[in-house]
Amino acid sequence: MFSPFKKKKVKLIKLDQTCHVIECIVQPHFAKYDHPSFSVDEGDVLEIDTPHGIEKYVVVEANYYDTGILEPHYQLKLEKESLNRKKQSETLVQHVSIQDIQNSTIAFGDNNSQQVIDITIPALIKKISESNATTEEKNLLLSKLKEVLRHPIVVSIIGKGLDNLF
Repeated sequence: MFSPFKKKKVKLIKLDQTCHVIECIVQPHFAKYDHPSFSVDEGDVLEIDTPHGIEKYVVVEANYYDTGILEPHYQLKLEKESLNRKKQSETLVQHVSIQDIQNSTIAFGDNNSQQVIDITIPALIKKISESNATTEEKNLLLSKLKEVLRHPIVVSIIGKGLDNLF
């Protein structure tokens, strides 16, 4: 099918840090990836070579279409990585209250609203490792989590043997 938009080679960086070079139509805040040979997921990053250097965009929404009318493709909503990081840091809760509620679920809130989180420690470690944070930020957070899990009070509540999770 004819397209008035020129396709551009970009680097797709998956959440697991694998990289693929793909061709897609790129516009501000949007990309269309025709005949996809790789899946694209929210949180993946597109590196686009521009005359001003390499720009990184986070995929904030990835929709796959295969209607039979148009060729199979992804429509990707993009956000510049620097803006995405800024939004993430602005939405961090400044005051955290931790309470033990039914079945030892932990509630995190900012005194105005609460979000109940039910996650295992290995799943939390995996989510941290797969996040878009820098390696330095991930290592710092994982070391603090390890420190909390080694605390005598935590050990007395949930027992020893959590070191093998790291």
